[in-house]
Amino acid sequence: MTVRETLHQWGLSLALLPLVIYVFVAYAAGWYTVLDTASLIVHQAGHFFFRPFGWTLYLLGGSIYQLILPSLFV
Repeated sequence: MTVRETLHQWGLSLALLPLVIYVFVAYAAGWYTVLDTASLIVHQAGHFFFRPFGWTLYLLGGSIYQLILPSLFV
């Protein structure tokens, strides 16, 4: 396997490695990150979008939306 093939295969993983290390260290130290803020925004938007469907879905809407939104990108 050549260096070019190796970089093509592992390039994205190597590019994301600093982010993964940062998130791991931040959570271990108890810091809040940009990912926490984005997660909070998505969660609160879920409550807003599920509000017309009744009290139960309104309460569960934040968590449901946090599961639905990332799955749309997968």
